[in-house]
Amino acid sequence: MRAVLCVWLLYVTADYPENMAFMRSVLRVLTSRISNKIVLPYLVVVVCVAVAMTFVTVRLTVGALQERIDNRLIEAGRVTSDALVTVEEQQLTQLRSMVFTQGVAQALVAGDRQKLTTLLRPQWTNAQLTTLIAFDKRGQPLLAWERPANAEAAQPPVDRQITGLDQWWLVQQVIAGSSDAFGDKFSAFHEQQLYTAAPVVQNGQVVGGLIVGLPLEELLNHLQASSQASFTTFYNAQGEAIATTHLVTADETTPAIPAPILAQLRAEQPGAEQHIQSNITLSRRE
Repeated sequence: MRAVLCVWLLYVTADYPENMAFMRSVLRVLTSRISNKIVLPYLVVVVCVAVAMTFVTVRLTVGALQERIDNRLIEAGRVTSDALVTVEEQQLTQLRSMVFTQGVAQALVAGDRQKLTTLLRPQWTNAQLTTLIAFDKRGQPLLAWERPANAEAAQPPVDRQITGLDQWWLVQQVIAGSSDAFGDKFSAFHEQQLYTAAPVVQNGQVVGGLIVGLPLEELLNHLQASSQASFTTFYNAQGEAIATTHLVTADETTPAIPAPILAQLRAEQPGAEQHIQSNITLSRRE
């Protein structure tokens, strides 16, 4: 150590002569008194302990904050899923009330749009529906209503023009008489709405069906209010954002789901008690 110190001092002296006096002063202070020789090791120990405690404290604090963020993310996801299920159950309740209304099946068989209007209009008003579609056993629409934005409950619905209804997956499932583990009602996202469809049966045969829908914008606002999340975003199967409650600037877009994260989501088993987390930059914030 002395040899190394001497070499270092010589190096400093050769390159920086003005530092020589300073180094001698420091060495003189440290070695001039016995008290300094006694205190110095303890001072070094105290500094080392303080540094170690600071490091441990920072690590524990950061770890606790990250755990809180993870738990908040998991809870928000769980609450959002529960709220979505609640919306689907509400739509199923609305459909059951209309499907079993006396005369609806006969009106579908006869293609009687006026009769359907008379039977379903009270249901439309009482349930404050946003979208309602009635179709026959060929998948052709007999009635298609939607509620204008900010319209009152008693305001008449607006007729909606629909083409290619028989090509909708929901409609194909209904007219084919399909069913799964959850029954013969089906829900799916289509054209910026959450739709739920139910068959109308007469004498054991499917004679048509009814569909109720809720726009994604209204659905997102409901889900966000339930989860208390900062914002909520819906993505399609390709990981592209199709609707969000996040306010973006004119030159900004909502980022897509990164490919590795999307692959993990596709590989997840239904009902798996796991969450997948990824950091992205949004509005210049991570």
